[in-house]
Amino acid sequence: MERTPAREPWSMSMALIEQQALRSLDLEVRQLDRVLEALAHRDLELAELVIAEGARLDHRYLEVHQAIVSHLAVKRPGANDVRLVAVLLHVIKHVERIGDQCVHVAKLIPVSCRPSAVHLELLSELGRMGVGEQTAFAVTGLFREFSGATHVGRH
Repeated sequence: MERTPAREPWSMSMALIEQQALRSLDLEVRQLDRVLEALAHRDLELAELVIAEGARLDHRYLEVHQAIVSHLAVKRPGANDVRLVAVLLHVIKHVERIGDQCVHVAKLIPVSCRPSAVHLELLSELGRMGVGEQTAFAVTGLFREFSGATHVGRH
């Protein structure tokens, strides 16, 4: 019978960090579901929940990031471990960014509920935050190209 080698402390620690990162991903998916529901129903209470939860999710991201950096500083990872670290850092950063965008959209929901000049104010706010042209189109039905770094001579 073939024996499975015992996991080294680095691998066990990274497995725990990986689980923590995956739990954060689950929380961010729930956050995205909430903000989409709040947007669809113009639910201000749910939008406030998304905003409040954003700070907690940012803190979780920092915990995972710090755990990875601490392990790198203390332990000597092998090539496979380094690849896992690279993937985890990449994934958690993008997941954290999704959470930030959920909060940005949630902050716009009260603006979208106001009856006067909704579209222009919402477009202006979206442009200021850089959420994106497609999001503005999805929310307002109007397509407008935002100026940005890709436009020569504009800042």
